[in-house]
Amino acid sequence: MLHYAVVDKSSGVVGGYQALRNPDPLHSKVDIGAIYWGPGIARRRGGSEAFYLFVTYVFDTLGYNRFGWRSNNQNTRSTRAASRFGFTFEGIARVPRVVWKGYGRDMAYYSMLLDVEWPLMKKALELWLLPENFDEAGMQRERLEDVRRRLDKLKKVPQSFTLAS
Repeated sequence: MLHYAVVDKSSGVVGGYQALRNPDPLHSKVDIGAIYWGPGIARRRGGSEAFYLFVTYVFDTLGYNRFGWRSNNQNTRSTRAASRFGFTFEGIARVPRVVWKGYGRDMAYYSMLLDVEWPLMKKALELWLLPENFDEAGMQRERLEDVRRRLDKLKKVPQSFTLAS
């Protein structure tokens, strides 16, 4: 795993950490893992911004084609976050390995693909993170899921014209 600190640029305070795990350049895929966002950024703009910076780094800088997310299926915060951030649910692996004192856990697998999900998610995150989407107390005016739905509807508008040569 390659660990990264999530640091508030204005205060210099570390708000959490996240890691790239299982990098596989040959197959152009990597997972996010070992995520801890402290109370200052968890379920707030800071956590979404940390995710945005990370996924942008994975797709736009490193050039990976697949970004994965997996978590204990009982960890509802993590599985909810994966969906919120635009990952596609792939399935449940039933106790894929022993993790602690002889016990295993079911793992939920999600992915985001560079050419399919990332363009919509990138635009949604950029719109959601705009300062005007937040009130004076820092609370969101529009949910990220709602921004994604709005953008998804725009791309599905039926076309009235075709191109002919």
